[in-house]
This record gives sequence, structure tokens and C-alpha cells, in this order.
Amino acid sequence: MRVLHVHRVTALGGTESHLLDLLENMRGLGIDAQLALLTRRDRPLPEYQSRLRERNIPYHAFTQFGHINPHVLWWLYRLIRRQRPQIVHTHLIDADLYGMLAARAAGVPVKIISRHAMNAFRRREPIRTMNRQLWRIADGGIAISHAVAEFLEQIERTAPRKINVIHYGLDREALPCETRTVLRHKLCSHLNIERDRPIVVMACRLIAVKGVSYALQAFAGVLEQLPQAYLVIAGDGVLRAQLEDEARKLIPGDNYRFLGWRDDVSQLLAACDLFMGPSLSEGLGLVYLEAMSQERPVVATDVSAINEVVVDGETGILVPPRDVPSLRNALLTLLHDPQLAGQMGVNGRRRLEGHFQIRRMVDQTVSLYEELLSGKGEDGIRRSTVHG
Repeated sequence: MRVLHVHRVTALGGTESHLLDLLENMRGLGIDAQLALLTRRDRPLPEYQSRLRERNIPYHAFTQFGHINPHVLWWLYRLIRRQRPQIVHTHLIDADLYGMLAARAAGVPVKIISRHAMNAFRRREPIRTMNRQLWRIADGGIAISHAVAEFLEQIERTAPRKINVIHYGLDREALPCETRTVLRHKLCSHLNIERDRPIVVMACRLIAVKGVSYALQAFAGVLEQLPQAYLVIAGDGVLRAQLEDEARKLIPGDNYRFLGWRDDVSQLLAACDLFMGPSLSEGLGLVYLEAMSQERPVVATDVSAINEVVVDGETGILVPPRDVPSLRNALLTLLHDPQLAGQMGVNGRRRLEGHFQIRRMVDQTVSLYEELLSGKGEDGIRRSTVHG
């Protein structure tokens, strides 16, 4: 089986990590999985291309100038004609548009769209109409959560039979206590703080939908009862300067640190006391799985797909979005009760192992490929119907 994935990468986030794991494991099963990578001229992200090479994932990079760029369509068409994949599988809007059109023009038997988020712009015209047309070209699709699947049906009018819910998977070893102790010491030394101070970690892109502003307000309230608490924010984004300015006004300088982009999030999580994720919307949220992998309790918002990952009262605490007092109280509950926090962390690890393993994700994806291919004749005409 030969599969060409198409993705436009503008930042390193959950979708990019997901593709690394998915393609590497597919290749381990003998599937010729490759990636057509669309990049921006001002941000080619060589670090992501380096990770692809480290995992022996073949990729083909093309610099895309703006969203409207016919050269992308021509490049993809020639690549597909040269590679002759049985399946083209696209991720995110630019890849969906150019990938679906190029695959249809090149006569690819099976065309699949993965939807990773419920971005607000997808509700607006002409984007909504465009996506409806692209779903007519696609033979099937993957929603990474039931929340995303519902969005597809309601907003993009996607035929339910084309939608298959396949959650992200994550394989991370829970670091042993000895290693966590070393990492804790290393982090506290870097922050120049005492090791017994409660540490809350956030890891996300610094954009509005991640709710970081509400987190800063809530943490300022935490300090009224726990003045030794410390907030670590890992990530970067267009709002970084604005959020740093807000933090300076709300939180004393010796109680927080913006670390910028980090590729050692698992180690940060292993060294902290709990993870906070007050997003306003999530397609699924790979970072919540990262926290669960390190047996860390999660304080998050009860929106979109987060409650498909975090079980309120069992693996963490869910609060309404934009509700600063509830967010503050949830943080205080777990920081005041280490035993409860520890049990929720253990429960999170068990849930990860039972529901969100990479092998399960890969097997479900490959099964979809096989089912769609089996419904095609040699002439590429659909023979059967696939139900989500």
C-alpha cells in the first residue's frame, strides 16, 4: 500500500506530532507512507524536517507563497503522478484544497480528509461552501474526536457515512520516580526556585483559543492562598508579547516564567505538580494525553473534545470556559490535596493506556484504508459504502 499524506505546516503542534507517529508506525507495518509538506517562505521549520529524517519518513517539501497559489496544485499533481499512490490523505485547509483537487485530477483511487480542529473561520463563507465541495470529492474522512465529527455534520454538511472517528494515540513511558526527581531538581535550578514550591505547567501555542489570559488571571488568584506557587508556560505564538505584558501586571516576577517553544514537554510535565489547559476549543488536545502519560492531573475547560480525554473528578477537574473563579478553585483543590492529585494522575495514565494507544490509532486508520480500497475496482470506481 502506498499512501501520500499532504500537510501544510506553519507551527509545531499536535497535528505535526500526530503525523510523525502515524507515518512512522505505518512504515513499520510495511506501508509506503510519505509526506508532501507545504511550508511558508518565512517559516520553513527545518526542525520539523529534521524530525522527519530522524524517523526515516520520506517527505517532499514545497514552499507555498500565500494561501492562493496555483503552483501548489501543479506541484502536487506532478508529485502524485510520479509517486502513483493508491491513497492521498490530507490534513488542514490548504492541504485539503490542493491535495483533493490534485488527487482527483491525477486519478488517485482513494482520497481521505482528516479534520483536526473546529476553527472559527470554517464557519464563514466561502470556506464552508468550499469544504462541502471538497467532502464530495473525498471518499472518506477522519475526525479526531466526536466533537469534530459533530462539527463536520452540522457546519460542513459532511455525509455521516464518510466520517470515521479515530482518536489520537500516544505512546510515552511514564518516567520513574528517580528520573522525575532529577528532572524536578533540574527545572527548579533553571527557574532558580526551591524544589518544594508547587509548580503548574501550561504547554500550548500562545494564541487566543488556548485561553492563556484566563489562566494568568486564575493563577493570580491562586497566589492569594498559595504565594509560593509557580507557573511555567511553554510555547510560543503571536500573542506572546501581549501575554507576557499581562503576566507582569498580574503576577509577581518570581512566580512565573515563559519558556518559549520546548521539545521536552514530557520532561516538564514529569517535573511539575499538575497541568493546566484552559482552552476555548480543542479538536482533541494531544498535550492532555502527554500530561496523562506522566501521571499528572489535568485542570481544563469542559469544551468541545476535552471531556473525551479528561474525565471530570477522575483524571482531573473540568470547569466552564472563561470562568476564572472556577479555574482558580480547581487549581487550589489539587494543589492543597497532593494525594487527590496523585490518584488522578494515576487514573489518567490508566485511561491513556486503555483508550489512546498509538497502535490502536494506526490499526483503525489502516483498516479504513483497506475498507475504502476494497470498495474500488481497478477503474477506480466506488463499489461499496463505508460507514463511520
